[in-house]
Amino acid sequence: MRAGTRSGVLGSAHRPHKQGVVMRAPLAPLWFKSSYSGGSGTECVECAHTDKGTLIRDSKRSAGPIITVHPLTWQAFIRRLPEGAGQQRQ
Repeated sequence: MRAGTRSGVLGSAHRPHKQGVVMRAPLAPLWFKSSYSGGSGTECVECAHTDKGTLIRDSKRSAGPIITVHPLTWQAFIRRLPEGAGQQRQ
C-alpha cells in the first residue's frame, strides 16, 4: 500500500453520490379559501393539505401564524361538520 492511501475496505464504504439525482426544495403549500365565511367575506380561513396534515391560516394574514392539524383529526372534524349545519352558538 502506498503512503497516504487507505485500505480498500474503508474506501468502499464511502461511495460517491449518484450522478443525475436532483434534490428539489419542498413544494409550497397550495392554499384554498374556506367555502364558509362571514357576511362580508372578511372572516375567512385558508387551508392547505400537506403530507404532515392540514394547515390553517387567516386569509387576511397570510404571513401570520399557521395551525397544523393531524390528518386523522382533520378527517374527524370534516365528518362532524354536517351534524352542526344550521346550528349557531349562543
